[in-house]
Amino acid sequence: MYKNTKEFIDIFNETNYYIAKQKYEQYINKFEEIPPVLQQFMQKYVINFINRYLLYLKNPKIEKTSNKLDNYYRNTDPEIIKTRYKTRNGILSYLYYQMIGWTDKKEKDGLSL
Repeated sequence: MYKNTKEFIDIFNETNYYIAKQKYEQYINKFEEIPPVLQQFMQKYVINFINRYLLYLKNPKIEKTSNKLDNYYRNTDPEIIKTRYKTRNGILSYLYYQMIGWTDKKEKDGLSL
């Protein structure tokens, strides 16, 4: 059981997209050997999204995690916010609404730009 989990984690620790994709295909070919709990997780969260999860290996501008963004803002955001950081439109939209909220708050406090 541990071997199956380690093989799954090794897919995401790979440094080359094509090798990671190949490891994923080999892992999926042995789907019946995977523990049922992991099978359910993969069916729900991984199988349809694997290309998106491995996109950071293709494009060096995409971070593997959003930890650098968390550090920049000096707090750990909830997962719903972190998913917005993963795309250009998402982060720009998030920052836009943050700016509107900040501006509204400052205007209520009697400060204006």
